[in-house]
Amino acid sequence: MTFGKLFDAQESYIGCYFLMHDKTQDIERLKKERYRSTHDMLTGLHNREYFYETVHKKLKETPEDNYYIICANIKDFKLINDLFGTKMGDAILIRLAEIAKEYLPPETIGSRMESDHFGSEQV
Repeated sequence: MTFGKLFDAQESYIGCYFLMHDKTQDIERLKKERYRSTHDMLTGLHNREYFYETVHKKLKETPEDNYYIICANIKDFKLINDLFGTKMGDAILIRLAEIAKEYLPPETIGSRMESDHFGSEQV
């Protein structure tokens, strides 16, 4: 919001104005961009970059803590895509992500590292 005074040619005050800018769309766009930079678009889990950054930060800040880092992949997942199609493969990945979100403790970082590879970290 901007406020200004209006003067005529003789420099006499004749009024004022407010100039307002609605930044709602800019803020929403920024939120979406931030989400896309830290999350996998298919599953909604965190992405590999966020996982690496967060784990690195935790290890650096609290090196005395013990951590569990689990990495897993779906064996022969390409076969699922080849036999049933990528839509079915995506549906399976989405369901696995839903299960992970449901059962992983809130402080755990669950992520989709790439294709059918997943990772999680917990103190």
